[in-house]
Amino acid sequence: MKYAGMPFGMWVLFAGSFQKQLTAVLGYDAATAALKAADRNPYSWNMEFYEYPDGSGYEGRFTKCGICVLMKELGLYDLTPALCRLDYTMSEAGGVTNFVRQYTLASGGPYCDCGYKKKG
Repeated sequence: MKYAGMPFGMWVLFAGSFQKQLTAVLGYDAATAALKAADRNPYSWNMEFYEYPDGSGYEGRFTKCGICVLMKELGLYDLTPALCRLDYTMSEAGGVTNFVRQYTLASGGPYCDCGYKKKG
C-alpha cells in the first residue's frame, strides 16, 4: 500500500506525453480515440455498464463481441453459445454472485447481458 498512488501520479505527470505518443506512434487522432474498442479492433468488445437500481449488482451489456467475430472466421460459430455458457460456470466458481442473462449475440439477441447479482 506504500505505493498505491503511484500509477495515478504517473498518469497525471505524463498524461500529455502519453497522449502525444499514442497519436504519433499508433496514428490515433481524436476521432479514432473516441471509438469504442471493438470499433478499432474486431476481436475486442463494446460494452456498457449498468448498476441495478436496488444495489443488488450490475450488468455489462455487450453490443459487439470479439469471440463471435473470431468463431465466425474459424467456421465454428455454432459452438459459440457453449462458450457463452462458461459465464455461468465462472460466476459459480467465484461463489459470491449469481449470474443472470436474458440475451446473447451468439443466439441472435440484440446484445449480450452479463448480470451479476450478490448472493444472499
